[in-house]
Amino acid sequence: AIVGPTGDQPMDVAAVRARFEERAAEIQRATGGALRTPEDVAAGYRNIAVENMVNAIKKISTQRGYDVSEYTLQCFGGAGGQHACD
Repeated sequence: AIVGPTGDQPMDVAAVRARFEERAAEIQRATGGALRTPEDVAAGYRNIAVENMVNAIKKISTQRGYDVSEYTLQCFGGAGGQHACD
């Protein structure tokens, strides 16, 4: 009960897996590397998202004159804990 126009539909796991398998094949064709698992592709997307959030926090904070090494990250929201742990 997390997706859909009204937020009350279950995720179609088979459809999600199929799409990540397609993306893995596209990545393999583009890079010539080994075929990645759908989980590896999803983790890669998450890593990119976390890295972008980290860079945004650093940029904004340092532009305002803050030394981010002196602060503790406060996380919140549905996936806040997961992103903070990454």
